Amino acid sequence: MTEMINEFKHSMTKSNVIRILIIGIIYTAMELVGLLLSSLGFFESDIRLYVAIIVIFHLVYLPITFSLHRKNDIKILSKMQYVYFYVILSWGSVFNVLMYIEEEDITIYSIVMLLISAMFILRPLVSRIMYALNFLLFSGLIYLNVSESLVVNQLLFKSLIVTVIAVAISNTNYAVRKKLNDSQNDLIRLNKKLKDQALRDSLTNLYNNGYLFDFLEKAVSNKVHCGSNFSFLMIDIDNFKLINDQYGHLFGDQVIKSVASKLEKLTRDTDVVCRYGGEEFVVILCHADIEMAKQIAERIRLEIAKEKVENEVAVTVSIGVSIYDNQEALALIKEADDKLYLAKNSGKNKVVI
Repeated sequence: MTEMINEFKHSMTKSNVIRILIIGIIYTAMELVGLLLSSLGFFESDIRLYVAIIVIFHLVYLPITFSLHRKNDIKILSKMQYVYFYVILSWGSVFNVLMYIEEEDITIYSIVMLLISAMFILRPLVSRIMYALNFLLFSGLIYLNVSESLVVNQLLFKSLIVTVIAVAISNTNYAVRKKLNDSQNDLIRLNKKLKDQALRDSLTNLYNNGYLFDFLEKAVSNKVHCGSNFSFLMIDIDNFKLINDQYGHLFGDQVIKSVASKLEKLTRDTDVVCRYGGEEFVVILCHADIEMAKQIAERIRLEIAKEKVENEVAVTVSIGVSIYDNQEALALIKEADDKLYLAKNSGKNKVVI
């Protein structure tokens, strides 16, 4: 659960940073053109200083953030995004008060607040604190620059409404994105589960035939990390037809499940255990030469023979072993199957390599 939450935070941080870079570059380019035209006399120059300050900030901030983004330094980027948001919010408040407060106009304050709340994803607690602090800053600037108390109250009331709306938009935006992210994660987990189920045997939950052949083809072509000389075990439960005839098919299923469980316990994490079909199993021993294959196969045979299924029926297995030596996958299976045939016909409960 914690991993999923962190993944969502990282995803939102990356999304925010990409938007900051895109919007920041476009805005800076526009303001540079505006400053140039203002210097040539196309516009009034009374706001040139304020625009220059925010342009300089972007010229410093954007390259640093872009570098961190390329390095994928999420920890610092998560802090850098908040620096950007609060600088822009503060600049919008200061710019609004210095340029338009005499006209009782809070348009700039409103635009900046609402744009940030709508375009970026912020955690509810962070957004509340950030917008509240900006509202306090704006309120202080109003008190310092407006003398009439009635006008002050009107401006404060308007800015408070805008702040509440911005918080509501930000929180809703976060909730929608969080729900969408959770739904996507649920869908990914479901697809993974369905895919896994399609590759597993329903009775034993071991990998099935389809997975076996796919893995083996990749192993012989060195597309999976299984070593250049791995081993292949073909395992068959001895006298299984007699067990079914004497105790019934339900008990036969219990025998199969019992053997499957033991195979999982007696093999390594790097090994692949599959139900080949019926009462036959396959184990692919990765990074196992002939000596290791012999030891593991003998241990499997002895451990299975030790215990009785449901404390009443002794079960044994015969095992045929083949060693990969650059042959095709089907040839490897046939070699193990031939060895298994020899084990069955020479008394059963044996390992033949």
